[in-house]
Amino acid sequence: MDVHKKSINIAVIPAGSSKVTEQWKLENEPRSLRRLAKHLKERYSGSVQAVYEAGPCGYGFLHQMTELGIDCRVIAPSLIPKKPGEHIKTDRRDAANLAAMFRADACP
Repeated sequence: MDVHKKSINIAVIPAGSSKVTEQWKLENEPRSLRRLAKHLKERYSGSVQAVYEAGPCGYGFLHQMTELGIDCRVIAPSLIPKKPGEHIKTDRRDAANLAAMFRADACP
């Protein structure tokens, strides 16, 4: 997830896959987070895990997701590898890259 004050970009890589199968954007508000948690738990049986890059939103998002039953991790921006010459940065791409890194067990 790429979390901002007003919005969250989400990329999903289900168990047994290595590619993003779902990607969308929603408002960063409690009601939207409850719907997100419900959707993820219903669609992807078993445990749901999430990761997001630390930023100005702090750990409030982590606590909200944990209360909703989503195992969530926070990654320091300095620990996210960047490809040389990769200057185009979008929230969708950031969410997909975090999901791929997490799926590959490359998150510290």
